[in-house]
Amino acid sequence: MSARAGDGTALVTDIARAKAQAVWTPGTWVLAADTVVVHAGEILGKPRHRDHAGRMLRSMRDQAVDVLTSVVVVGPRGARADEVVRSTLHIGHPSDDAIAGYVASGAADDKAGGLAVQDQASEFVERLEGCRTNVYGLPLHAAIRLLDQAGLPAGGACPGCPESPPTTHR
Repeated sequence: MSARAGDGTALVTDIARAKAQAVWTPGTWVLAADTVVVHAGEILGKPRHRDHAGRMLRSMRDQAVDVLTSVVVVGPRGARADEVVRSTLHIGHPSDDAIAGYVASGAADDKAGGLAVQDQASEFVERLEGCRTNVYGLPLHAAIRLLDQAGLPAGGACPGCPESPPTTHR
């Protein structure tokens, strides 16, 4: 998926809400999420094929990209709460060989923007601003907060909250 549609917030929220509604039944709790990468005004979803993944990753070199995840909680009576979390990745300058090896591994196949920063693509990231778990696909602080607000105490803390200072990892 690649689209020009604002900053991605509406799209990612609509998708997460649709996922939640597709499985919710009265009396159940559902937590659903969806993630997109926004780069240069384009919303990047999962790559269509490996060449597409390589093109997306090469286009992100030496730039910042936003990762947006919408988290939706639907309670037993149908009440819904949702939140969109944004983190920013500052991408370095991975070589063509590094990108080709990463793409050939299959790690990029089903990841928004082709980025699986919890795996090999972490080498491509110079700095992360915001929630680390958001970049992995589920911002834990938002999930915990929404569950608590909906009446299902989740407790706990998120090791990668946006309140944390930016981190550098290699």
